[in-house]
Amino acid sequence: LLLLDINMPIKTGESALRDIMAEFPAARIIMLTSMADLQIVEACLLAGAFNYIRKDCPLAEIRTAISEALT
Repeated sequence: LLLLDINMPIKTGESALRDIMAEFPAARIIMLTSMADLQIVEACLLAGAFNYIRKDCPLAEIRTAISEALT
């Protein structure tokens, strides 16, 4: 399980996601975002992200997303 930020300084989360999924296709990756840019979120989900969560979402939602990814 990996929580991966969409906005990173050197490589975008979307790009990192594609690289990780190519190497580890069974990886469960949840994308983190501070902004809900629907196009980027959809692209990440199509590239293999298991889910996405906003950084400001309640802790209970984060726990649920992680639990779902682990089952």
